[in-house]
Amino acid sequence: MAQPIELIEFGARAPMAERLADVIEAKLARAIATRGVASLAVSGGSTSAGLYRVLSTGTLEWRKVTAALVDERWTRPGSSGSNETFIGNTLIGY
Repeated sequence: MAQPIELIEFGARAPMAERLADVIEAKLARAIATRGVASLAVSGGSTSAGLYRVLSTGTLEWRKVTAALVDERWTRPGSSGSNETFIGNTLIGY
């Protein structure tokens, strides 16, 4: 049976990013503990930048996580508007 969805409201992006990062990191860590690996589907865009920056500072074993882009614009990595570059800069940190 599915758990009911809890609505949480935030007055600013920073506390929202921190809370979401905690939830995502916990779910990924649970998947790693259960299966040895985890997957994360990510989107580009400025709304998610703060979340990815917070998530990247956690203690998660990122080498065991596969991140997949769900909305790449087919732009060359490094060019303006590339979600691959955006994810690399905000989540992965390269």
